[in-house]
Amino acid sequence: MKEIKIRRSVRSFSDRDVDDSLIEQLLRAGMNAPSAVNQQPWEYLVIRNDADKKYIASMGPISGSAAVAPVDILMLSRTVDLQLPELVNLDMSMAAENIMLEAVYLGLGSVFLTVVPYPERMKYIADRFKLPETVAPFGVIALGYPSWDRLNHEVDRFESERIHWGAY
Repeated sequence: MKEIKIRRSVRSFSDRDVDDSLIEQLLRAGMNAPSAVNQQPWEYLVIRNDADKKYIASMGPISGSAAVAPVDILMLSRTVDLQLPELVNLDMSMAAENIMLEAVYLGLGSVFLTVVPYPERMKYIADRFKLPETVAPFGVIALGYPSWDRLNHEVDRFESERIHWGAY
């Protein structure tokens, strides 16, 4: 529960680089997310190039952290060979959460930048990275070592009045 309670959207990062082995561990966490009928729609594009990160940061009004993060992970969802394509966004969301929780465990910070459901953002990203029609951009996770210490900010957001037992 600790990682769940201390996870925050981190938009300010230190200059410290993130080792490829940690990124692989994050992506392993994402690929171990549950998915509908085990369709595992995810693919990932790891981005370190400053020009590409600045391009992503220009995607929307609150995407600026993509430019300052040491690493951006572009989450892609397959568009072919899916039994339940209507559930892909749920699958991808669970993978994103796994990645962000693993980031906390590893001492990293992250923030999710929304691409889906905005068609103009999807095209903006697909065009830049010359994505094949077999994948679609889902979102971007900007990540790195936080420039501030969030480990002392554990918050329990539990609210018992939101629980209904047996009937509303």
